[in-house]
Amino acid sequence: MPNLAVERTSREKPRETGQLKRQPFMASTTERTAVWDAMLEADYQRRYWHAKGASFVFLDRCSQIALAVLSSAAVLSALGDLKLLDIWKWLSAITAVIATALPFMSYTRRSVAMTDLSARWHALEIEYSSIWREIDKVEFSEPKFKKLKETEVELGRMTSDLPTDDKKLQRECYEQVLISRGIKNGSN
Repeated sequence: MPNLAVERTSREKPRETGQLKRQPFMASTTERTAVWDAMLEADYQRRYWHAKGASFVFLDRCSQIALAVLSSAAVLSALGDLKLLDIWKWLSAITAVIATALPFMSYTRRSVAMTDLSARWHALEIEYSSIWREIDKVEFSEPKFKKLKETEVELGRMTSDLPTDDKKLQRECYEQVLISRGIKNGSN
């Protein structure tokens, strides 16, 4: 997974403690960095699981449509001309293979899980963004931040049986986060 903490702009960079005197509600550099990094990670995870879930929904729909078309074609060829008997056999065999394999591919279950993960990461992203916007206006809440980080760990456990090895999609999501946060220009 890309390290989103590496790239920052001067506009979004956490303040150094030596630059400004600490005000009553000013967060430390460590707190600011932790919130910033958590917000970027949540944004990245939301984008990744949304895109991955969408691809599995597409695969699920395509496989269901293929199954319906092939089974219908097999029935029609069986009812039609007997010269098409070989086609009927092949279509029936392909339909049987697809129908048998679909439950093991579990596209539906996985797409639902990925969509749920995306929604949960989005909720975390909103929470982290809220903390980020208010970080120097209100006192930093260590317990609240810790609770959000515990939620991240829980979400990480939910990914144990989901595909996470899509390097191309990871890079795309990483780039999208950098662009959306103003860290990188979209034309680069």
